[in-house]
Amino acid sequence: MGCSLRVRGISFDPDTFLAECPWTADAVWYRGKKRFKRKPPCEDSGFNIGIGGDNWSDLDAQIANVLAFIKTYNRELERLRDFPGVDHSMLDFGFESRIGDSIFMQGEYLPPELLRLTGALNIGIGLSIYPRRQSKED
Repeated sequence: MGCSLRVRGISFDPDTFLAECPWTADAVWYRGKKRFKRKPPCEDSGFNIGIGGDNWSDLDAQIANVLAFIKTYNRELERLRDFPGVDHSMLDFGFESRIGDSIFMQGEYLPPELLRLTGALNIGIGLSIYPRRQSKED
């Protein structure tokens, strides 16, 4: 999964934003419409795009990919920050837990450059930590 940019808002029109954007959304949803069969209709509209690569076990590589994305698309991200209806935008870093037999606590480091750039763009940061996938050797 890696890192995803998640954008949402009650009065946000993702189609209008994405129409003038070089990004391709992985998912788009609309307020009042069902996104999943067994869930209620969406309370807001938004989109997700994957930007951090698929390396679940290397948060540093995801951060490097995201920094490159921010630098490449800074103007688009500024447009997103100022776009009508955006209530919430977040970079969600998905990665595997390292907690196991020899590791009892996991701490992660987010570099100041990432925090400075995302703060200026009003983008939050989420860390989604998933259980380790079992390898054939485990």
